[in-house]
Amino acid sequence: MLQAGAPKFRRRKADRPGEIIEAAMMVFAEKGFAAAKLDDIARQAGVSKGALYLYFETKEDIFRAVVAQAITPNMQAIRAMIAAHPGPLPDLLRNVAERVGGLIESLPVAESAWKRCLEIGERPDLDGAVAGRGGHMAAHNLAVFYETLGRAQEAGDYAALAKRLRG
Repeated sequence: MLQAGAPKFRRRKADRPGEIIEAAMMVFAEKGFAAAKLDDIARQAGVSKGALYLYFETKEDIFRAVVAQAITPNMQAIRAMIAAHPGPLPDLLRNVAERVGGLIESLPVAESAWKRCLEIGERPDLDGAVAGRGGHMAAHNLAVFYETLGRAQEAGDYAALAKRLRG
């Protein structure tokens, strides 16, 4: 039984980063990175703006977390699924379609997310920069993204950039 004045439910503190990332993905998809405000993300996540700073130092850090936790693993899983599929094409297409169904809501933000990470990776003067490996991984993910979409020219351009950045 609840004590008088006790909240009806309590979110576990460990769940908050994931809730913030999910909210941020929705805000970034709706408004884009530049127009998204921390207030918007906090409101969507149901936390105060100050609570965001308990988990993330900057909007760029939140953005990187969206990419790392919501987008990159799905794209890598789809690519691995395609590479490892031994059966007939209709079965592969059905499996990929099921996986993509869960990824669709993150697609509006995926391209801009990796481009932003690439930009930050190439600007070591920015707070939270990921120079070197960050730029390489962003370019690689853009290559995979465009390859998955069947956009060969862009996939090739970003694959070449990833190779150059990797050294």
